[in-house]
Amino acid sequence: MMDAGIPMQDYVVATTVGVDRTLPLLVDLSYSEESSECGVVTIAMAPKSGKITLLNLESRMPLDR
Repeated sequence: MMDAGIPMQDYVVATTVGVDRTLPLLVDLSYSEESSECGVVTIAMAPKSGKITLLNLESRMPLDR
């Protein structure tokens, strides 16, 4: 819709982040990374307003991470 020139108040951008005990954060996971034992967090946000529209944790994650 943005490329078509349709006016919008805001848009949504999203990414998936993997949190592993031994590695730093893994950003924009592949299928094999998502299927592994690491914690998976999906976040979507509207950048103009700064509002988080989705925050989803699909696995257990240690409190220290």
